[in-house]
Amino acid sequence: GGRGARRSRGGRGGGGRGRGNRVCTTSGGSGRSSNRRHSAATPPICKFFMQGRCNRGSECRFRHEHDGDGDGRCSATKDDEAYYASIDEAHDGLWLYTGPEGMMLMLDDEDFLLYQEDDWQVDVELTAQQDSSKLLKREDEFVELDPETIMEVGQTLMRDRGLVIASGVLRRVVVNLCPPIVRITRLSEEEMSELMQTKRKGNEHFVAGKYEEAHATYDDALVCVCGHKFYIAPTEQVAEVVNILSNQAECSLRLHKYDEAAHTATDALVLDSYHDKSRIRRAKAELSLYKEEKKSLAYLVQARHDLKEVINNCGSALASETARTLLDEVDEFLEKEKERREEESSRPIDFNMMVRSIDSRCW
Repeated sequence: GGRGARRSRGGRGGGGRGRGNRVCTTSGGSGRSSNRRHSAATPPICKFFMQGRCNRGSECRFRHEHDGDGDGRCSATKDDEAYYASIDEAHDGLWLYTGPEGMMLMLDDEDFLLYQEDDWQVDVELTAQQDSSKLLKREDEFVELDPETIMEVGQTLMRDRGLVIASGVLRRVVVNLCPPIVRITRLSEEEMSELMQTKRKGNEHFVAGKYEEAHATYDDALVCVCGHKFYIAPTEQVAEVVNILSNQAECSLRLHKYDEAAHTATDALVLDSYHDKSRIRRAKAELSLYKEEKKSLAYLVQARHDLKEVINNCGSALASETARTLLDEVDEFLEKEKERREEESSRPIDFNMMVRSIDSRCW
């Protein structure tokens, strides 16, 4: 039930209609995917490695390659200020390339629109074969994403249609880094039914304190939606996927798998950045990684950012109270970190500026 297992669910980048018969392969994709999709899963070169600032080594999600004749090694150390400014050190800044089913990575594929159109044509043909009286209409299946109107008009129009745009996608649209048109993803009734049944089994395991079984069952639930990319989808369907991911993150927390918990909570936040439980769970994971695995300052800053988001969202009273309690603990560690650095440094440091630099790139 680990991260590698879920990443194998893969899939193409165009969303589409659920038919309940998708077949996942270890190389990613639905049963009708081709090898040309492989190039889309190749991660970009790590920009921090190119700047000599990446500290993750072989664990980095991005490629460590030089365009020139570099020796392929990172030069930053934990004493360098640049080290603590690296957003790759925490689970922030990766929304462009991650998300459930690797969905954000797919948006970077230069052939995204081509694959999307190809999937659309296949679905039109299959639908006509299954029911000649039923025709798919392009206007019902696609949404144009205009950076100038998406915040004021676009989201209202989607809400009127019972749709929601993933938070990670919305972030890309407003900075004009998203394909201009994206297909709506809809799960079939069969897929949705299987998803909910499996989720309920996972919940039963969780309530019984069987967190390993619950985690694995939630993973099975996510397999039910294999191959789908929830760029734009029905609101209730996205909400269920977010809840499953968030529940799975909680399982990882209780199993003390903090890195996995942070990644899974991030997947949920890519779909819905206002999901308070996922914010809190990611913050707990970041705080535990800092305390128990001696991770860097960036983990504390990301945790603080998440907790402040929960408080600012003005959600449930319980979520706000939990966030404030955790925030007090995070602030205590930040103060101790500041005192330690000032004592150990041989030159003046602007700790607050360092924190603001990291926080400016959190989300």
